[in-house]
Amino acid sequence: MTLEEMPQVKNENGIVGSRESGSALDLGCGPVPSFSASISSWANSLTMADFLPQNLFEIFKWKTNSCGKLDWFHHFNTVAKLEDVSAKQVELRLRRRVQKIISCDVSKENPIFPHKNLFDVVFTSLCLEFATDNLPDYQSAFKNSANLVKPGGFLIMQGALGNTFYMLGGTRFPSVALTREILADCAKMCNLKMELWNQLDRKCGQKDKEADHDAIFFFVASKRI
Repeated sequence: MTLEEMPQVKNENGIVGSRESGSALDLGCGPVPSFSASISSWANSLTMADFLPQNLFEIFKWKTNSCGKLDWFHHFNTVAKLEDVSAKQVELRLRRRVQKIISCDVSKENPIFPHKNLFDVVFTSLCLEFATDNLPDYQSAFKNSANLVKPGGFLIMQGALGNTFYMLGGTRFPSVALTREILADCAKMCNLKMELWNQLDRKCGQKDKEADHDAIFFFVASKRI
């Protein structure tokens, strides 16, 4: 969903189009640079952050073009088709614009401590609701993440609605069941204005995906100056 949403966010009439050449943070990026690949079309300085050292190591191997790096051609090709450029152009652009690969913990007041940067855009996907297991902790993680956005900047988020658990490697993990109202309240609490909200209802059965979400969402919110 997110990659298809990005063009309406970044085109010349888009919400964050004026932020070209700015800074962006991919918070909870995992080992996959696909979302950063899209963001790199309008952010010249990218920071990729994750909680797990093994994910950061995979990003580092890709960034340095090291032996044994994971192949993300399929992801780059998806971005390239949306931008009408080549997958190689997307990969080279992203490799050039990723400036930092750092650790993060959204439960901390400053999730990227000891770094003190603020960013024009903070992007996060399927992170906060799976990094917490109750609403107060989610609200705190949301606030901590939003605090990394510069005044006048943007928080871009994708996530799951109504999800209470997910399965990974045969192990069941909890999740915070989000609603649009919860997210709107979190945004208001953090002095954010919702600029865009899109929602895609679940189309597959429980057996097709080991999580119980009702829908996925994508939103863009601006931080008031």
